[in-house]
Amino acid sequence: MFPYRRTTSKGTIEFRPIKSEDVELAIAIQQQSMTQECIAIGVGMFEEFGAPEEMIPLFKEVIKDSCSIVAVHLEKQQVVAVAFNKLHVPLNSEEEDPFSLFIQENIKHASCLGLINFINNIESKVDLFEKYDVSAILEIFYMGTDSEYRGCGIGQELVEATIKFVKCLAEGKVTRTEIGENTTLEEVKPEVVFGVFASNFSQRIAEKFNFTWLATISYDEYLHEGKKLSERIGSEHKTARLGAIKVQQ
Repeated sequence: MFPYRRTTSKGTIEFRPIKSEDVELAIAIQQQSMTQECIAIGVGMFEEFGAPEEMIPLFKEVIKDSCSIVAVHLEKQQVVAVAFNKLHVPLNSEEEDPFSLFIQENIKHASCLGLINFINNIESKVDLFEKYDVSAILEIFYMGTDSEYRGCGIGQELVEATIKFVKCLAEGKVTRTEIGENTTLEEVKPEVVFGVFASNFSQRIAEKFNFTWLATISYDEYLHEGKKLSERIGSEHKTARLGAIKVQQ
């Protein structure tokens, strides 16, 4: 069941957990694809020198959870798409979130902080642990596809692969492989997959897998440094939506 392969117009693609040797190619895809990402555009990330590059350590930190998925073109043995997936567990009142501390210490550009604040804003509207009565959840933190492979359905497959990965974790059919430093929260098995879906395209994918919409923010109503996000994003993509699905164990 996992890893698994799909035949596309571009060749055979394998979907599997990320490995250490995939990291730099995955980051390169992130940097390339993020130029099309609505929230990054909306906060003016590509107008602020050095801001896109400042996000690289953040994605490398996400990878340490060993839940990220890559799509690999088998004939070329090349990573062509990636889902950076972040594991979350509830914190007690005295604990500080290590990921939030990492952001405080490493992210300084206004646009990068604007993007993170936007995500935090919509995610804070619902307590997913309480809503679904679970002790661990998995966030589709970011998905990116090499420009040559867009339009092949790989983004949809990455969402499906993430859901399958969670199911296989629960059944003991797959393990989280250590990436670089020690794998965080090694024994944790998430039961909910969620994400902030920022475009019409990603929202349609989420709906195909029956994600429940829990919160919505209009780009025309959200301000970053006094400017509506819609002024940079344009009129095609109007909202970001928080969606979640409980994966049956």
